Amino acid sequence: MAVQYETLQAGQIRLLEILQDDGLSGQLRTMDLNNTPKYAALSYTWGPPSAPDAEKHPVTINGVSVETQENLHLALRQLGITVRQHGGLIWIDYLCINQRDLDERGSQVAMMKEIFEGATVIYAWVGLPSDREEARLAVELMYSFNKMLHEGLKAHDDNMIAVTAEIGPDSVGYPRGSEPDNAKGWQGIAEIFRRPYWSRTWIYQEATTPGRIWFVVGNKSFNDIHLSATVYTGREFARFPEFAEQFRDVVGETSPVWRLSTARTWREQKPSGHPLLSLMGSLRMTHCMDPRDKLYAALDLASDVDPGDFLIDYKRSLADLYIDAVRFSLRKQQYPFAFLEYVHIPASDSTHRDLNATYEPAMASWVPDWRQKIMLRSFAAPNLEYADVPSLPYDASKGTEPNLVIRGLELHVLGYCFDKIEDVFPIWDESNTELSTPQSWSQIVRRSYPKITEQACCRTLVADLRTKDVATGKGKALLRGGAVEWALITADSSSLGVGSRSRQDYMMQVLVGMCHGRRMGVTEGRKLGIFPAAAARGDVVAIFHGGLVPCVLRHAGRDGQYSFIGECYVDGMMDGEASEAGGKDDPARIDIVLI
Repeated sequence: MAVQYETLQAGQIRLLEILQDDGLSGQLRTMDLNNTPKYAALSYTWGPPSAPDAEKHPVTINGVSVETQENLHLALRQLGITVRQHGGLIWIDYLCINQRDLDERGSQVAMMKEIFEGATVIYAWVGLPSDREEARLAVELMYSFNKMLHEGLKAHDDNMIAVTAEIGPDSVGYPRGSEPDNAKGWQGIAEIFRRPYWSRTWIYQEATTPGRIWFVVGNKSFNDIHLSATVYTGREFARFPEFAEQFRDVVGETSPVWRLSTARTWREQKPSGHPLLSLMGSLRMTHCMDPRDKLYAALDLASDVDPGDFLIDYKRSLADLYIDAVRFSLRKQQYPFAFLEYVHIPASDSTHRDLNATYEPAMASWVPDWRQKIMLRSFAAPNLEYADVPSLPYDASKGTEPNLVIRGLELHVLGYCFDKIEDVFPIWDESNTELSTPQSWSQIVRRSYPKITEQACCRTLVADLRTKDVATGKGKALLRGGAVEWALITADSSSLGVGSRSRQDYMMQVLVGMCHGRRMGVTEGRKLGIFPAAAARGDVVAIFHGGLVPCVLRHAGRDGQYSFIGECYVDGMMDGEASEAGGKDDPARIDIVLI
């Protein structure tokens, strides 16, 4: 027998009243969202559907036994008494939404931002710890890191640079052989931070909600301030070689926990939100059961989405929905080609699973497939996370106006082809031992093309973007005219001062950000470039009218039809040098159909 859900009217939600301390019995109550008593909201991981012969995890709702997944069952058991002590009401999507009614599901999802913002407290259920003692020590370390940073800021008049300079192997919580509890606590932190919870798509809306949030691990909990302090301290510890790699991985800038902590800070600093495409880009590395949620989870947080722009409809086809995101971009983005920076074509020769992964149904080559778990830094707008720098540093099509239109599954653009790829080199990814150091790529290129200068390689590796002097604040980040400084890149970071260490870190972010998941190559015109991972010999290098950067195309089908491979950087061709070949009467100016 299933729970009988009464029809919700506009603006209504259901709250679950927990009736027993074990959390496994409750009554659904229908209320107007703008007139509810105090309630909590639960953020958690659904997990995969249970196998038919798996252990059952029933809860009683409105007197009816309801099967739940194990993780929700554990969360209810752990949090039941706490919720009852604070009013007894909690919102849980799986139980409070009629999951069989796709129309209700869509309308309730559209209200999730208001539901979580209306909660008195959010409980984020991370799961049961595999080792209770490690979890206890982990949470104690998190509290101590927050205390250390708080006391440091107080002692140094809120000067974070001074506080950072004091963080090192002698700091509280650093894992050393003489401090076994610290090492064990960091083992617990690593285990907690590897949990699936941190990679959920919807937590970017749920767990970034301003206000009270507690991350619960078994019977231990920590809040967002403790989380931020741990990530910050861990990143500073990671500068020292004896800090174990397994600990670096869970607090580094590619870790889900770091991304969530940063997203929470961004939301607090900019409540109006960020552009939809940028948010969807942030969600690429997350996991959801329905890939439509890669769009739907970002809508309420987007600064450029207006009522009526999207209807949350779980009956829409995925391909149509993702094309709708492109149509939205064309209407709302100042730069009409902004969506192309999120396109990634799988590279069959890559050893990295996220670079060669394919999905069904397949998208048109020019449509970003948001299911792909890939983060590539944009050439056209490489510095979105920095507010004090120009966001559009190149102008490859100088003097031309954009001309593009969607016709069914085709994108029609005006542009010109100015070169072809003659040679490509190995893809830069974590599993490629040929590129274990930044210099390796430069050495491989120059062995094959000795006439290409070291200066050209150094300039190309950072896409001609110069990093600022963080210590003095002089200059602006990512100004043009940059190059890799090998002496700084290869220096032992633990021996550098705070300013040089920050600048080294900043330069490495630019270098890896521009090169990761891409390959270097040389064109027939002997131009060095950074190309998409899927680029191959014979691919065309083109510029679209109104485009800021060149792109790589591949002939497909009839004349004028191409597959879009990706954006690229070509040394010496980023400031309109090729646009002279695209004049009004020049035969190189063509109508390009992307399929």
